[in-house]
Amino acid sequence: MVASVLNLHHLARSGEGPVSLPGTELWLSTVATRQALMLEQSCWLTLLAGELIIDLPEGDFRVLKLHDFIVLQPGQYGLVPLEACVVLSSQLSLADRAAH
Repeated sequence: MVASVLNLHHLARSGEGPVSLPGTELWLSTVATRQALMLEQSCWLTLLAGELIIDLPEGDFRVLKLHDFIVLQPGQYGLVPLEACVVLSSQLSLADRAAH
């Protein structure tokens, strides 16, 4: 069997919501608007396109740039994209959270 190649950026932008990567427990999401994110368990994410500000629970923030990686612990976060972002994460969905 010949392996298939997936373009993650195009795959994330092709759908209306989060996209599950075949054969993994990973998710691609496009984040285009400010969103609240409540995590019940730790989650990691990496930025594949765009630039994203993450408001941390302690009142601090982090700016993710292309290919940056972060691990978030359970808690309440704010996601503020500076442009439409593509995020690869270990959580089901970052994209179906309610907007602020």
